[in-house]
Amino acid sequence: NCVPDGALRCPGPTAGLTRLSLAYLPVKVIPSQAFRGLNEVIKIEISQIDSLERIEANAFDNLLNLSEILIQNTKNLRYIEPGAFVNLPRLKYLSICNTGIRKFPDVTKIFSSESNFILEICDNLHITTIPGNAFQGMNNESVTLPWQNCDEAIKELTLKEKRENMDWNDSEMKR
Repeated sequence: NCVPDGALRCPGPTAGLTRLSLAYLPVKVIPSQAFRGLNEVIKIEISQIDSLERIEANAFDNLLNLSEILIQNTKNLRYIEPGAFVNLPRLKYLSICNTGIRKFPDVTKIFSSESNFILEICDNLHITTIPGNAFQGMNNESVTLPWQNCDEAIKELTLKEKRENMDWNDSEMKR
């Protein structure tokens, strides 16, 4: 459902809806609280939306059963606002691939309690660095980060040390 400003609007609570696939829609923005009330949803897939430019803060907020988010093949997506992914305790897999984003997305407020959370960031050609505090606030023991398009591929990052002491060498992260 889209309104004239191009923002996505979900219908609210829908009994039995566990998977939401959004593709080929004329949507420019996924606004704050876009998925509010979809408490039973375990998977949200956003793909092939050429008009999508921005995902706002709190777009994915307090979806307590959500385990997978896939944002793929949205080449005009330029910006994912900080705080777009907030309080997602069952999130196991977040994939952001083949987009036009220029900054590494803020994943510091996900608060997943899953022990092997997978964060897949790939084929985002405009991202060249990962900020030093990119994983601050993640409370699980390990994160798998398949990182592509850089000189040295990072296959797995184990977050058992203090996250604020992580040292990222910019030269290693540049394409």
